[in-house]
Amino acid sequence: MPRSRSIITDPEGLRFGAKVSVWMRWCVLGLYLIGVNYRVDFGATTHVFNTSLIIVPILINAFIHYRLWSSRPVTAPWLITLGAMDIALISVSVSLTGGLESEYFIFFYVALVVFVLVLANSWLSFSAATVVALLYSAISLNVGPGINLGSQDEKTMISRIIVLFVVVASVRLIAGFERTMGITEVERERDEELQRRRVELSQVIHDTTAQSVYMIGLGIETAMELADKSNRKLVENLEATYAISKSAMWELRLPIDIGRIFEGRDLGSVLQSHAGTFTSITLVPAEVLVTGGEPPLLVTIRSALFSIAHNAITNAYRHSSASKVTIRLDFQPRQIRLSVSDDGIGLPANYASLGHGFSNMRSHAVSIGGKFEVETGGASEGTTISCIIPYDTTPGG
Repeated sequence: MPRSRSIITDPEGLRFGAKVSVWMRWCVLGLYLIGVNYRVDFGATTHVFNTSLIIVPILINAFIHYRLWSSRPVTAPWLITLGAMDIALISVSVSLTGGLESEYFIFFYVALVVFVLVLANSWLSFSAATVVALLYSAISLNVGPGINLGSQDEKTMISRIIVLFVVVASVRLIAGFERTMGITEVERERDEELQRRRVELSQVIHDTTAQSVYMIGLGIETAMELADKSNRKLVENLEATYAISKSAMWELRLPIDIGRIFEGRDLGSVLQSHAGTFTSITLVPAEVLVTGGEPPLLVTIRSALFSIAHNAITNAYRHSSASKVTIRLDFQPRQIRLSVSDDGIGLPANYASLGHGFSNMRSHAVSIGGKFEVETGGASEGTTISCIIPYDTTPGG
């Protein structure tokens, strides 16, 4: 999946970040209220000012919480704006309570965690951390007693800034990992659902369309037997229609038999059955020769190789006037080689530009990292189509 250039996470990620942001902010605001109201002179100007600072953040946070609770959309600008207000509020609080000596600096960490959860861009997350680091440095240097070099206060300030960046980096890594795992799980479920639908579709085609085409073929065959042989035009039309029905029957075997691939069956066994069906429909003998043990292959590899084999024997049936087709599946230690050979009339020089069969086979080969080859000669040599893909036998390969 390509990396998004948007600064915002996907809608589900944004909503999750919004929920975490709201609840973390409630916790921070609650701690802040406890801090400014514990053993203080109620009614004093400082107390009133410190309390009034969080009125706006409370109202905005309550508004966002209401939208989340009512399943209404929450936009990223609201969350980013509220995050900026958090940082401004914390900066004022740190300034009013002693600068470097203030314990409220820890809320900068919380605010940045919220920012990282809302933003989906590492550069912007670290930019926000840099802004906070600069603000905290300016406050520490200019507010309260400032920096006492004799007491090595600068080490305290620098260590807090370093921890700030470490927190941002750690949250980015954890959030990125969780997001990747979530995307992987969604894709896995989508692939499983797609495979299930393909299996169901292959069964539906087998039970409906394929059976109908088969019955049509039988009807045409019966009509050919009953037709007046002296009516050559009628016989020729029936023969042509019968050939079309056989071709249609064979084409329907692709979605039907590839369903077995998605059911988890081995490529070799599915090709054996496919070749037997080819012989039954076309009356052209087809055999499958398998050497070596078939390794565990991804369904994408098995389905691509199956599609190449199907297209190759289809071309042999339609265009080469072949009397025999041989499918070889060679499982070697470092590569897998699939080849389909016929004893037909060979291919014309411009075969690659005729139709989409060869381009489709080449695309299938490339999609699984394979090499596609075509060897063709005269009537005595026929045509061989091959696909070679590297295979890693190491654990996890």
